[in-house]
Amino acid sequence: MTKTRMKSVGKRTGLGPAQDHAVLADLVALKAMTVPELREKWAAIFDAPAPNTSRQNLELRLG
Repeated sequence: MTKTRMKSVGKRTGLGPAQDHAVLADLVALKAMTVPELREKWAAIFDAPAPNTSRQNLELRLG
């Protein structure tokens, strides 16, 4: 019988606890943003205007 070992998310992604918390904080911040703020973040990340999509879609795609 073969034993299966579970890996933690930090080991799998190469992120440490500090980066894990930063990522989670960024995801929570998306929920608190207004649609114009989400569009501004999109433009900053992708250097293009945000597509005309719903708030939920912008949150999902930015996350």
